[in-house]
Amino acid sequence: MRAAGVAFCDSCGTLNEAECLAEPSECQPLYGAPHIQTNGDVCADYTAMEFLACQANGGACPPAIPVVCDPDEPDQPYDSPSGCIPAGWIECGEMGVSGCD
Repeated sequence: MRAAGVAFCDSCGTLNEAECLAEPSECQPLYGAPHIQTNGDVCADYTAMEFLACQANGGACPPAIPVVCDPDEPDQPYDSPSGCIPAGWIECGEMGVSGCD
């Protein structure tokens, strides 16, 4: 039987940002820096990080920054500085995009 208000690992992926943050022992939020175009160049906007998904704690993510997209919005890539790729998301976009100034 599940305790009310407690997220278990298998349910982290269904939580919104506030719910995910409320369950720090079970879940961790994943944030991404959106790729934007400024002055004709593409950069990753680390000052405007967006909540991408919530995932269960405990898994190690690679020490790299993948570029990820929600399959429903493949034209909006994000740098994922945690190294994690949210469940159901895909690697996409241009690797090695610099941060915006």
